Amino acid sequence: AKEAAEAGALDLGDAVSRVPGVDVTRFGQAGTMSSISIRGSKSNQVLVMQDGRPINQPSTGLADVSLEYANEMDQVEVVRGPSGLLYGANALGGVVNMLTPEPPSRFTVFAGAELGGFNSNSTSVRVGGPIGPARFLVQRSSAGSDGHRENSVFTGNNWMLKGVLFSNPRLVVTGTSNETALGLPGVVPAVDVLKRNSGQAHFGDDKASSLVDWQK
Repeated sequence: AKEAAEAGALDLGDAVSRVPGVDVTRFGQAGTMSSISIRGSKSNQVLVMQDGRPINQPSTGLADVSLEYANEMDQVEVVRGPSGLLYGANALGGVVNMLTPEPPSRFTVFAGAELGGFNSNSTSVRVGGPIGPARFLVQRSSAGSDGHRENSVFTGNNWMLKGVLFSNPRLVVTGTSNETALGLPGVVPAVDVLKRNSGQAHFGDDKASSLVDWQK
């Protein structure tokens, strides 16, 4: 987590992009879908997990690592090369496992914030402690950026609730929620209004080309 913060990483893709043999493909500006490949593998051949739980989509096999914010991480494990015997069919290229903080044994409150260029920012608030034989952790993380061009703003919020009960056997229950809003810089409409297509003429303006230049 410390290395990711020092590197100004916004999400899991930024955090692992400096690991030898790991390539991160981002399909646009901050907040757009990002995928990981290891040693030349396809992205759907890399198993991505959060606390040992796969987050790859069943339909495509891809994992969108832009939804996993760096300020949620405690540690990241990277296994390079075929790992199917240990992790299953999706691990032909390798494995990335993002570990979130453990619920603390004493009541703890943590808050942090970062600010960078283009108003890139991230915040994290974490509260946790014991409740009888159990321990809990509630964390709210956010990330955002104004983007480097028109209509490329990005805002995202994640909530995580993590509970641990017993020590042996250990029972861990985790719930997460994500909401992302993203500007999509489309084709810039023609300066001559008469040369704009019907969609640009009815739903766009001088900067945005259509209604779908924004999604949530």
